[in-house]
Amino acid sequence: MVGFRIRWLSDDLVAVYGVRRGYRSCDPAQDGLYVGCKREMSPLGSIRVCILIDEGGHRLNISRHWFTENAHHLPATPVIMTLLATDVQLQGAVDSASILEPAGPAAAAVTNLWWWLFGLAALIYLFVMGLLLWSLLRPNRQPNDDDVPPKSYKFVLLSGVAMPAVVLTGVFALDLLTVRVLSPPPGTDAPLSIDVTGHQWWWEVEYPEHGVVTANELHIPSNLSVRLDLTSDDVIHSFWAPELQGKIDLMPGQVNTLWLHADQAGVYQGICAEYCGIQHAKMLFLVVVHSPEDFETWLTQQSQPAPEPVNAVLAEGQSVFMRSGCSNCHRVAGTQARGDLGPDLTHFASRRTIGSGAVPNVRGHLAGWIIDSQSIKPGNLMPPMSLDGTELQPLLAYLESLE
Repeated sequence: MVGFRIRWLSDDLVAVYGVRRGYRSCDPAQDGLYVGCKREMSPLGSIRVCILIDEGGHRLNISRHWFTENAHHLPATPVIMTLLATDVQLQGAVDSASILEPAGPAAAAVTNLWWWLFGLAALIYLFVMGLLLWSLLRPNRQPNDDDVPPKSYKFVLLSGVAMPAVVLTGVFALDLLTVRVLSPPPGTDAPLSIDVTGHQWWWEVEYPEHGVVTANELHIPSNLSVRLDLTSDDVIHSFWAPELQGKIDLMPGQVNTLWLHADQAGVYQGICAEYCGIQHAKMLFLVVVHSPEDFETWLTQQSQPAPEPVNAVLAEGQSVFMRSGCSNCHRVAGTQARGDLGPDLTHFASRRTIGSGAVPNVRGHLAGWIIDSQSIKPGNLMPPMSLDGTELQPLLAYLESLE
C-alpha cells in the first residue's frame, strides 16, 4: 500500500503527498481507504501526521467537507479526530505574556524594579569593562617596584566595599518599595474572593460566594482588587500572571493569598512557574478581565445550571455522557453527573481552551481530546474513550451546548 501525507490548504482543499515508510498500522475506513499516522516533531512538539491510503496507490484529493460529512462512517480513532481538528496551532490564543507589558499596579511595580536592576547591572558592567580596558592599556609597572602604591588601597576600598554597599542598599530599598505595592490593599475585606486549586495539570477555579466553579480561566472585573486563595491538591505549583502580578507558590495543605488588580478589560495569559511534572509546560491559564457590568453578566450566567437538551441529538449526547463514564469524573450542574476528579463541565463551551491551554476549544480538537487525550497531553489522568461515530457526534454536540 502507498500512503499519502495530508496538509489542509484551506477550508475545502487539501494537498496529499506520497509517503511510504514509517507509519503505524492502518485502520480500515471506507470504500477501500485506510487511515494511519505517525509522530513527527514540530516547533509545537510531537504531533500526529495523518495519511489516507488507496489500495491502488493513486493520488487522493478530498475536501474537508467530504471528510466531515462521512465522519460518522469512519472509526473513532485518534487519527480520524486529528484530521477533523484541521491544525495543531493554538488558534485565538493570547500572545505570550511579558512582565514588560504590565496591565496592573502590581505588575507595573515589578516592571519598574526590573528596569532599575537592568540599568544598575548595565552601569556596573560598563564600569568593570572600563577597568579591564584601562588595565590592558595602561603602562606596565617597573619589574623592581614591589610596593603597592597607597592609592591602590583607597581604590580597593572604594570599588570593592563602598560602591557594592551603596548599590546593594539601593536595591534593597527598591525591593521594599516593590513589596509594599504587592502587599494586600488597606482593609481586610475583599469585594471578591476566588479559590484556586492547582492539579496535575490544570487549575480549578471557584467563586465560593456565588456557587460558580470553572477551570483554567479566572474572570475578574477591571479596576477592582480581587483576592485569590491558592492551594494545591497534589504537588507544589506556582501561579504567575506576568502582566498582572508576581509569582506565588501553591502548597499542598496550605492556603496562600494573592491580590489581582487589572487596569482595563482584556485577556491575560498565566502559567505554572514551578516544575510540577511532565506536563508542566502545558499547565496554562487565562485571566479574563471584564468591565464591571460584563463581569456581573458573566457571573450570573455561570451560576445557572447546565441547559437542558432541546432536541434529540443533544439528548442522545447527554445520554452518551452519562453512560460512557464521563460523569464519573466530571460534574455538570443540573444533571446526575457529579464527578470531582476532573474539571467541572457545567459551562464548558464558554471556555477558550481544552486541557489547560493544550489546544483551542473547537470541535475537532475536542473530538481528539475525548478519543485520546494522551496523544495531545501525555500523562494526564483522562483515559482514552472507545466511542464510534454515532456516539461521538451527539456527545460533541452536547458539550458544545454547555455555554
